[in-house]
Amino acid sequence: MTAQPSTVSDLITVHRLTHPMPIMLACYGVWGACFAAIVTDVDWLLAIPALVANMLFFAAGLALNTVADAESDKFHGEKRSLAFAVGRISPRNTLYWAIGEILCGLGLVVVISVLTGRWQVLACALAIVAAHLAYNLRPLRLKHRGWPGSVVFGLGTTTLPVLLSYAAVAAHLDTLVAVIAAGLGIMCTGRTAWWSVPDLDGDRKAGDGTPAVRHGAARTTGTASATMAVGVAVVASGLSALLGFGLAAVAVAMHVVVLAIAIAPLTGARIPLASWAGKRVLLFVTLGELSLALVPLAAA
Repeated sequence: MTAQPSTVSDLITVHRLTHPMPIMLACYGVWGACFAAIVTDVDWLLAIPALVANMLFFAAGLALNTVADAESDKFHGEKRSLAFAVGRISPRNTLYWAIGEILCGLGLVVVISVLTGRWQVLACALAIVAAHLAYNLRPLRLKHRGWPGSVVFGLGTTTLPVLLSYAAVAAHLDTLVAVIAAGLGIMCTGRTAWWSVPDLDGDRKAGDGTPAVRHGAARTTGTASATMAVGVAVVASGLSALLGFGLAAVAVAMHVVVLAIAIAPLTGARIPLASWAGKRVLLFVTLGELSLALVPLAAA
């Protein structure tokens, strides 16, 4: 007899918190503080609640995404476990978890804003929440509206969390850090659109309007790769100005590898299967996110 998954296991599944996602969430949550450490003195005690808040917002967004995609995920062999986990917990209870996580994150952000007097931290948090809601929930449901969804996801998971974390530990936003934050959003936008290519068949069957469904695999691959390349270049230029070319190259090296994988189908290689992309590509993405946190931290 096959053992039934536990409630804890199902909660981990609906939040997509299997390895290496927690590592990636931690990177997104702390990037801003790491970049701030290069240009100014930071209060690392405030970086901790900012990190937790960012992770809560992202986890809530992932849970909302799982609920919203529960029906279409039944068409994806690799994602059926997500739909089954939502069914066992129930969509309503999953939504309650997401709401609770958002409220806890906002509570932490309010404490940071009160302690520091920097209400831009709360403004960033509200913008992050709005981005996740717009991306995942009707009536907007931007995930299925092509490129606008990729842009909003990029902002909500990289640019805005960087600004939140930075504002929690530093009073004035450094121009070069703002450039890096923008580059990360551009890079994530391209990568998000590219992820729709391996998922094309299942998304088309489900009637989802992802970039690949709307524009085709070849066009989406080309546009997404170009967007990723611009993002990598912007991030590298900002880091070069702060750390020098050598350290900047180390920080973005894994993302160059991801870009090379993304571009490969344009040169005749097969489009990666969703299962392969979810394991191999995600590994390089995770290493890239870690590099973007550890290199600035080591140089600070």
